[in-house]
Amino acid sequence: MPPVPVAPSKPEQAPARGKFVPTSFKDGVTPQEHQVSAVKKLFSNGGKIVLTAPPGSGKTLTAILGQEALKDAGRSSRALVIVPSGLRSNFAQDGIQKFTNATYQIIGGGDESRTMPGVTSVPLLMNNKDYTIVSYEMFKRAPEEIIARSGADTLICDEYHKARNEATGLFKTLARVRGQFKNFMGITASPVNNDVSELASLLSLSEGKRIATPAQFKQAFTETVGFSSGFSGGKVKERGLKNTQQLMELIYPKMDYLTYDQLKGDKVMPRKEIRNVEVPMTQQQWDLYQLALDRLGPEKEQILRGDPNVSLKDAKIMFVRMAQARQVANSVGRGVRDINPEASSQLTPKAMRIVADTEQHLSQDPKNSVVLYSNLVNGGVDVLLAGLRKKGIDPAIFIGKGAEVDGQSITSNIREKGLQEYKDGKKRVIVLSGAGAEGLDLRNSTAFFAYDGHFNPERILQAEARARRLGGQEFRAPEKRVVDVRRYMSVAPPNAQQTETGGFFSSMFRGDSGPKPAPFTTDQWMYRVAGKKFGKTQQLYDALKQPYKYIRKYPAADGTMRYVYPDKDGNAVVSAIPPPAKY
Repeated sequence: MPPVPVAPSKPEQAPARGKFVPTSFKDGVTPQEHQVSAVKKLFSNGGKIVLTAPPGSGKTLTAILGQEALKDAGRSSRALVIVPSGLRSNFAQDGIQKFTNATYQIIGGGDESRTMPGVTSVPLLMNNKDYTIVSYEMFKRAPEEIIARSGADTLICDEYHKARNEATGLFKTLARVRGQFKNFMGITASPVNNDVSELASLLSLSEGKRIATPAQFKQAFTETVGFSSGFSGGKVKERGLKNTQQLMELIYPKMDYLTYDQLKGDKVMPRKEIRNVEVPMTQQQWDLYQLALDRLGPEKEQILRGDPNVSLKDAKIMFVRMAQARQVANSVGRGVRDINPEASSQLTPKAMRIVADTEQHLSQDPKNSVVLYSNLVNGGVDVLLAGLRKKGIDPAIFIGKGAEVDGQSITSNIREKGLQEYKDGKKRVIVLSGAGAEGLDLRNSTAFFAYDGHFNPERILQAEARARRLGGQEFRAPEKRVVDVRRYMSVAPPNAQQTETGGFFSSMFRGDSGPKPAPFTTDQWMYRVAGKKFGKTQQLYDALKQPYKYIRKYPAADGTMRYVYPDKDGNAVVSAIPPPAKY
C-alpha cells in the first residue's frame, strides 16, 4: 500500500476548561447531564459502550463528548466514524464542526471527492485528522486500508442497529476488524427490532468478544408467552422477557439507556402531538385498490380484517408483496398508466389532504416548516412533489441517491443543497423517503406529516424524530415548542364501511377512540402491526429504564460491591449492578 499522506501536527491544546468539557469543545457548548453520565459509563467500561437513547436526544454529541474525553485522558488519538451514506455531512457539520474545534475528513466516491467540500477519496486519506467519516457501504469495500490510512484507534458506529444481523456482510466485516480498535461506541435509538436476542450481537461487537450467541440470549432471557399465526402456515411463537434482573446485570455496564422523561438540563425536547388522519378513497381509487389487493392471495383476508397477529418474517414478506396496493392507496396514478404524478395529486384524496394541511400549517406562522415523509418514491414522493408544486411550494428533496423523480436523478449534491436550504429557512418544506428516516437533524421543523406507514414501529419513530430534536424550536418559548405529527391513512369509502371496534393499538399508536372502518386498508393494517410490535419491544425498554434504587450495599468477599434491590414483588434481590452515575 502507498505511504499514507501526513500533514503537519497541530499545536498542543490548552488545558481542559472544566470537568467533562473537553479541550476541543467550543465556548458555550455544555454537555447535558445524561451525556456526562453516559461518558462516565464509557470510561468505567474500558472505552466501550452502546449508546441507546430516543431519536433526537443528542446521541451524536454524546459520542463526540466521549471521544474528546478519551483523547484528553490519553486513551484515544483518532476516531473512525461509520454512518449511513446520507449522514456523513450531517455528522461532520451538525456534530463535530458545530460543537468542537476538531478536524475531520469525509470519505467519498470519485464524483463526491471532486465536487463536495471536505470529501476525499480513500487513497488520499491522511492520518492526522481527528475524525474520519465513511459510509457503511464504502467501509465494507476496504476496511483494513481505511483503518490503516486514518490512524484511528476508536470506532464509532452510528445507526448501530444495522449491524445486529450476524448473517450480513456488515456484521462480519466489523467482527473481523474489531480487534484493531481500543475503544468502541455504537449509537442507536432502536437496539432491538423484534427480539432481545439481537442485543447479543451488538454487545459482542462493542465488547470485542463474544458475550453470548443470539440463541443463548434467547434461551436465557426469553420465554414463550403465546402464539400468532402467519399466512405461510403454522403457529409462530411470541416471546416475552424473563430473568430481567440477570439481563440487566449483564447489559447495564455495557449499554447506556435513556428515555425522554429522563432528559434534564437547559435544553428542551419539543412536545409531540400525534393524530391519525383517515382519508376515504374515491370509488375509482377503491376499485383500483381492490384489483391490486386481489393479487395478494391469502394475505388479502388478513389485511381486510386488520389482523396484526403476524410474525416479523411474514410482515416483511407482506410489506413487499403489497407494494402495488400501497402505491394505489397513495396515488390513483399507480393504477392507471396514463395518469402522471401531477394529475394523480389532484385525483387522490390523501394527496390533496396532506398538501392542503401543509399549506395551512405554513400559513399559520412564517416560522413554521414541514417535513413530509413517504416510504415510497413512486406513488409517494413523486405525488407529494407534484401536489406541492401545483400549490406553488418548492420543497427540498432528500431521497436515495440515483432515484429518478421529478424529471431528475437525485445526486449527493442535490440532497445536500436541499437539506441546507431547508435548515437555513430558504425552503419551508422538505420531502423525505426512507433514505432520510435516520440521522438527519431537522430541529426547527414544526410539523412531520407521514404520507404512509410501516409495519416496524422503530422505523416510524425514527422517521418522526427527524423533526423532534433536543433543543429544537429555540425560536419559541419552551412551553410552545411542539411538533405536529400526522399519520395519514387511506381508508375505504363510506359505502364500503362497516363498524368494527379496534383494540390492538398500543396507546402510542392508537388514534381517536371509537368505531374503526372495516374492511381495513394496507395503511391501517401496517399501523396496527406496528402497534403490536411496539408493545413487545416496550417490555425491554421498560426494564432498561428502571431506576435500580438499591436498599443497601455491602462489599462481597472478592472485594466487589454488591447492591440489594427490591424486585417487582418487594423481595430483596442481590446484584452486582451499581446505581446510575450521578452528575
